[in-house]
Amino acid sequence: MPNDNTAVDDRAADVIVVGAGPAGATAARTLALAGVRPLVLDRARFPRHKPCGGAISMRALSRFPWLSAPLARIATHWISRLHLEGPDRDAVELRSDTPAALMIRRLEFDALLVSLAREAGAELVEGAAKLAQWVAEGKLAHAEDVQRGIENAETKQARTATHKGKKLTKTKAKKHAASTAPTTH
Repeated sequence: MPNDNTAVDDRAADVIVVGAGPAGATAARTLALAGVRPLVLDRARFPRHKPCGGAISMRALSRFPWLSAPLARIATHWISRLHLEGPDRDAVELRSDTPAALMIRRLEFDALLVSLAREAGAELVEGAAKLAQWVAEGKLAHAEDVQRGIENAETKQARTATHKGKKLTKTKAKKHAASTAPTTH
């Protein structure tokens, strides 16, 4: 395997995005459209359930005009009237002549954003909980370690750390992670 950290078998990536929720999937799509090769890691498998009210404001939608056409692929509901009531029964009703928000189900919306990222050229590794955690913590500093982690995650051996083909105990794995992690000044 080359030691230049630019090619990792068939998973060559310029950047790793941890998390394929709305922000991660949108970032991956944007990067892929700009010619960058993103590898997206997520602990879940899509589509996945996500507790959320599911309202997207018109202000937020206006920042992502490219979403208009793809939103037709999922169930949506535009709202222009909203009734809010507090525990003490105080209430307020908001009305608008134009839609004020778009209601979506996160299950469908997140899966749509992931599919848009994939269509743009992003690669997604699902079910990579431990690997995503290691990357977020800066424990995987070299492309070879990332490739090995992906292979382990795919074979459900994410708990087994390796370095140069040798299994590491938890203690040795922690020492190796600490010695290869990037330092900040």
